[in-house]
Parts: sequence; C-alpha cells; structure tokens
Amino acid sequence: MSPDPMYSVYALCSLKGHLL
Repeated sequence: MSPDPMYSVYALCSLKGHLL
C-alpha cells in the first residue's frame, strides 16, 4: 500500500495550514 501523490500533497498542505 503506497501513499498516493495527492495524499502527500494534501498532508503537506494540512501541516502548513496548521503551522501557519
């Protein structure tokens, strides 16, 4: 089960939003 690229982008956006 490899993580999809879309999921990775979503995770990054979520982290950035939480940090900012």
